[in-house]
Amino acid sequence: MTFYLLKIQSVPTVEFLQNKLVNLDLPIVEHLDGISKNFLSHANLVLQAEPGAGKTTVVPLALLNHIPKNQKILILEPRRLAARNAAERMADILGEKVGHTVGYRIRNESKISKHTRIEVITEGILTRMLQSDPELAETGLIIFDEFHERSLDADIALAFSIEVQQTLRDDLQLLVMSATLDAESIAQLLQNAPLLKCEGRNYPVSIEYVAPKQHQDWSNIFTNAVNRALETSDNDILVFLPGIGEIKKANRIIQESFSDDSELVVVELYGDLPFSEQRKALLPEVGVRKIILSTNIAETSVTIQGVDCVIDSGLMRQSEFDPNVGFNRLRTRNISQASATQRTGRAGRLGPGSCIRLWAESDTLRKETSAEILRTDLAQFALELAKWGVASPEQLSLLDQPNTGAFNQAQDLLKKVGALNEQGKVIRHGNAILSLGVHPRIGHMLIKSIELKAGKLGCLIAAMLEEKDLLQGQHNGQYNNPDFSHRLNILFEPNFKSRTKKLILSQSKVLARKLDKIEKKSGSVQREPKEITHLLPVLLAMVFPDRIAQKRGQGYLLANGSGAQVPDDFLMVDEYLVVVKLGGQGRATKIFQAAAITRSDIENFFPDRITQTRDVKWDDKSLSVKAQLNTRLDEIILDSKKLSNLEPELITAGLLQGVLKQGIENLPWTPELLQWQERLIKLRQLAEYQNDFPDVSHQSLTDTVTQWLAPYLTGMYKLSDITESTLSQALKSMLDWNTQQKLDKLMPLSIKVASGSKVKIDYASSDKPILAVKLQEMFGEKETPKLAEGRLSVRVHLLSPARRPLQITEDLASFWATSYEDVKKEMKGRYPKHPWPDDPLTAQATRYTKKRLEK
Repeated sequence: MTFYLLKIQSVPTVEFLQNKLVNLDLPIVEHLDGISKNFLSHANLVLQAEPGAGKTTVVPLALLNHIPKNQKILILEPRRLAARNAAERMADILGEKVGHTVGYRIRNESKISKHTRIEVITEGILTRMLQSDPELAETGLIIFDEFHERSLDADIALAFSIEVQQTLRDDLQLLVMSATLDAESIAQLLQNAPLLKCEGRNYPVSIEYVAPKQHQDWSNIFTNAVNRALETSDNDILVFLPGIGEIKKANRIIQESFSDDSELVVVELYGDLPFSEQRKALLPEVGVRKIILSTNIAETSVTIQGVDCVIDSGLMRQSEFDPNVGFNRLRTRNISQASATQRTGRAGRLGPGSCIRLWAESDTLRKETSAEILRTDLAQFALELAKWGVASPEQLSLLDQPNTGAFNQAQDLLKKVGALNEQGKVIRHGNAILSLGVHPRIGHMLIKSIELKAGKLGCLIAAMLEEKDLLQGQHNGQYNNPDFSHRLNILFEPNFKSRTKKLILSQSKVLARKLDKIEKKSGSVQREPKEITHLLPVLLAMVFPDRIAQKRGQGYLLANGSGAQVPDDFLMVDEYLVVVKLGGQGRATKIFQAAAITRSDIENFFPDRITQTRDVKWDDKSLSVKAQLNTRLDEIILDSKKLSNLEPELITAGLLQGVLKQGIENLPWTPELLQWQERLIKLRQLAEYQNDFPDVSHQSLTDTVTQWLAPYLTGMYKLSDITESTLSQALKSMLDWNTQQKLDKLMPLSIKVASGSKVKIDYASSDKPILAVKLQEMFGEKETPKLAEGRLSVRVHLLSPARRPLQITEDLASFWATSYEDVKKEMKGRYPKHPWPDDPLTAQATRYTKKRLEK
């Protein structure tokens, strides 16, 4: 009889689940019929439920009997605590232990069995499952909980799941849930999925703003806030702080300032705590009043009982890519409006509550927290995509597309560390890196360290890079020491104690366990770190292949082509370094941490990265082409030899570099060539001729220099070899004979004026062609001369007998009718030997004096 009872309990019936759920006093229960109906008629759903609605624990149970008996539900949670908590709560509703119908899988721990049909997992685990078995045949529904947090893992997992649904499993269903979410956008991403909304259960919460005064000590601000909370609250107090350091500091302040209150208990809550310690914060305690000091882990997904007051620092730690160290780093940032609302809501679960915000009400918060895909390192993301068989993020269904430049840089890095081939495909080494679940830079080094029998040292170095600087906070001057090897030696000192050292040693053990399988497969015996410290720079160079640096002047040239200076107190003067930490941007970039590496180590351990190139370059000093055979490590030149007898096309390419560097305008242009250029430019400004003639503007000539100039540079090495004749030939070759004849006809070099003289036109001095001619030579000319078949008027500069400007006009007829009389009166006395007729339109045009005319 007992056997049958266990059999019934192993598969909860519809009636059993309905009875369990209907008695729950949670707002989501009233919406279960609507959720179930939509689930049965649609492949995808979006559920927007306010905090306290009960969506995380009730919805999966309600949908369990709507999927086939041989399939399970996967629920993604953003944190390990949330995953465990959700699994325990659901198991408790069913009256079971975790691991039976409901189980969980998180990093380094799982509680599941053959009976498990609801599996709560953290986000990275689903990605691993999809990569190893894209079909997920045993899964009927995937629930993405708290999707508003927009972690990179959640974005990847959802994108992969959508593709699986569209290509392999049209029966796979997806449900995205969140309290604060741009629900419309996610519904569109899921092929216009139904959007369901559910209110939460929150009582009114009064909000008080306590803005820090200028130069006010944080300890004082916090103490006052706790005092205020104790006065207004009768229950537990939840304090949101950005990180562990602030939590420890707040704990000390409370212990010192409120030591007389025997009922007051301080409890800490953050991700790295053991689960048993985390549970102390979640569960109520009889006879005591708790102050819970928490990171944003308490914002969503977990229920903290007994809280009616929140103190919100308004700060959070956010993962962001730091180009100075090459990894993501946690940065302290202001929270968003959405986070502030979530935190405030924690005070209104039991009844009316209060929230003390430690910022000014006038402070502006951004609406939502930005997605990780827009602010974090994309190397892991690029590797996951390559493993999935996707060349570009645009091929996936993502709410936000990452920066193209950042994604391309990530791919370049993966190629450098041997994770991808040149075609961007994952190779064996890349798969091994993925299996470790660490940053590809570090994964590459860890795997290679085993080959050097330096796995233990590799794990130590990796942990040192992942944690904050070992010497940060030291006040004996050691922190300013830029040598990374000094930090390793300090780590070995038994008398040196710090929290960071403990974290480094702990993390190195975690990494060693991940490496264990690869290490055993290699069969090599790993040496002790202290015995092989000389391999430190080699292992660092494997992490930072793009940051091997060569001394150049007062600074260094990095293998990636960028330059970096050193601070004034920088103690290292080695020829080659591996740069660990940079600071600043552009020309202000400085090296703050590095390790010296020898030339022989570079050649011995990185031979596949050393290449020989024949480099033909322009030399600014000699204004000529220089050809060299260079031995290179990326952009670093290790050796250089002068080359001779190069192919003519290489020399020409080098000379063209010089032409472009000096500028097209600095070629030997003659006045005649400048006139030729301007004739074409002004002609092309007329729409009728734009397609008949080439563009010879400086910009166009620069863009097409290889087409028109290169054929005329054969045998030339220097800029001075390009003569006026060479330039003239090259330019005029752009026009065939017929086109040149057409140019001469439309834009002639000179025109015949009324006196019979041929007068040159100046095309280069102004925006319009200029005809500078003595006024007397234009007598009888009624209209302004025109070019280009009458489409372009010239600008006439009428000159005195001494060839000084008298009048500038583009309307000759108007000049004769209005201005001529004034000019005549002024000039007649000054130039009496020249004709100044009363009627210029009937007078004889002449370039001579009156006396010469009479002859």
